[in-house]
Amino acid sequence: MASSVSGQSNEKIALRIAGVVIVLNLLLASFKFFAGIAAKSDAMVSDAFHSATDIITTIIMLIGIKIASKEADDKHPYGYERFECIFSMILAAVVAAVGLGIGYSGMQKVISGNYNTLEIPGVLALAAALVSIVVKEGMFWYTRWGAKKIDSGALMADAWHNRADALSSVGSFLGILGARMGYPVLDPLAGVLIALFILKAAFDIFTDAIKKVTDNSCDPQVVEGMKEMILRQNGVGGIGGIKTRLFASRVFVDVVVLTDGNQTLNQAHSITRGIQNAMAENYPKVKHCTVQLNPLEE
Repeated sequence: MASSVSGQSNEKIALRIAGVVIVLNLLLASFKFFAGIAAKSDAMVSDAFHSATDIITTIIMLIGIKIASKEADDKHPYGYERFECIFSMILAAVVAAVGLGIGYSGMQKVISGNYNTLEIPGVLALAAALVSIVVKEGMFWYTRWGAKKIDSGALMADAWHNRADALSSVGSFLGILGARMGYPVLDPLAGVLIALFILKAAFDIFTDAIKKVTDNSCDPQVVEGMKEMILRQNGVGGIGGIKTRLFASRVFVDVVVLTDGNQTLNQAHSITRGIQNAMAENYPKVKHCTVQLNPLEE
C-alpha cells in the first residue's frame, strides 16, 4: 500500500514538473522562432526547433514515468521500473535525430563557402539567446530537483537535456555576436555547435538507460558498504558472496550469508529478516534483497 501511495505521489510531482516545462518550452520556442525569423538568424531558428522538440521529449518522459510507477502484477512480477529506461532510450533517439538534422543544415552552409550571401543576424536574436540561457538553466535546476526527489532516471535525463539546451544557447549567442561583428559564417557554425551538444546529451541519456537494463552492478563502494552493514547484523558469521544489479532506478541484491548451522528455522529466519530490514533502512533504492543462509565451515 505504501509503495502504491509513493508511486502516485511521484507521478503527481513528475506531472507538475512536466506541465511547467512544456508551457515554458512552448513560449520559449515561439519567441525564439519569431526572433530568428525577424533577426535573420539561422542559429536562433535551429534553437527554436530544438526547444519545440523538447516538448515531445518531456511528454515521452512523462509516459515512461507513468508506466514505470505501476504496481507489480502477475504479468510483471518484478515491477514496471524498466519501462522508464525504454522511454529514456526513445527520448535519446529523438534528441539525436534533432541534433543530426540541425548539424547537417549548418554544415551545408559552412562548406558552401558562400559566406558573403549569409545575412547578418539582428540584435533581437542576441536577446532571444540570452533569454533562452536563463530560462533553460532555470528549467535544469527545477527538473533536477524533481528527479532527485522521486529518484527518476528519465526525469534526470530531461533535466540534463535542459542543461544541454542552455549550453547550446550560449553557442547561439556567441555565433550571432560573431556574425554581427563581421563574421557571418559563425552563425551556421553555432548551429553545428548546438548539434554537437544535442548529440552529446542523447549519448549520455542512452548509455545511462543501457546500464540500467543490462544488469550492471552497483558501484564497488556501495557493495562494500552493504557488506559492512550485513556483517554487523546479529547471527552473521561471514559473507559467502554478494551480487547486485541495477533495475532501472532500483537495485536487486543477492547475498550468501554464513551462519551457525545448528540454529532453528525460526532463528535462521530472524537473521534473514534482520538483514532485509537493515538493507531497506540503509539502502532505500533496494527493491528486493534475497538472503541465502549457509552453515559456517567447521
